[in-house]
Amino acid sequence: MFKNNKTSLAIFAALSGFALTGCGGGGGIDSAPVVTTPVSSSPTWTAAVFEPSNDLKNFCETPRTGNDPFNNNNPYPDQAGSALYEKLWLRSWSDETYLWYDEIADNDPESFTTVADYFAQLKTEQLTDSGAKKR
Repeated sequence: MFKNNKTSLAIFAALSGFALTGCGGGGGIDSAPVVTTPVSSSPTWTAAVFEPSNDLKNFCETPRTGNDPFNNNNPYPDQAGSALYEKLWLRSWSDETYLWYDEIADNDPESFTTVADYFAQLKTEQLTDSGAKKR
């Protein structure tokens, strides 16, 4: 949807902090919780193969309980998952939304200790024509 839209970088940056605080993404303020089913009982990483992010979202290593004050106080949509689900969701979501998605190194998420470490490397290392880092 945003692959050719320059605003995707701003959206990616704005949502990235939200993505890490709300496991596997989630809806906006006015959206209803999405109930999803795991792609498999044990997700796997395959280089250059990206599951749709919607198939991976809301599967959390530590699901939240209670109600989401930012979503009309509806229950959190989190389901039991794993850190690998979270990493694979971040990978697919970045591929779908990040302006420079094709410049992200497709590293095996299991080689990263934490979800935050994996997320930190999901960005381009390329430079602009003027030599500045792309952000």
